[in-house]
Amino acid sequence: MIRSGKCLTIPSWNQAQSGRFTNVMPLYFFDTIENGQITRDDLGVEMSPCDMREEAKRLLPAIVADHPLPADLNDFAVWVRDKSGCCVYEASLTLITRTLLAPA
Repeated sequence: MIRSGKCLTIPSWNQAQSGRFTNVMPLYFFDTIENGQITRDDLGVEMSPCDMREEAKRLLPAIVADHPLPADLNDFAVWVRDKSGCCVYEASLTLITRTLLAPA
């Protein structure tokens, strides 16, 4: 096993048979969804599966902080696709806001 950050990566069968342990990282695309509006990632990023999951979770608060909230109920999500286009991971966040006292 190879330690990559906080993750353990198990080399593939081909790597073990050949004796070569290459550091080929999967390519992931991070699509964001804000209240139903999808923004597709066309560039992608190479990273380990563990780092991909952490990145998806880190993106959510950044999305919320960077955009005005149009309603009291706001849904945000990150859909992660692999290079074949299959969705392999989803992280989501629902932000509910409400006024407790009427403004004077």
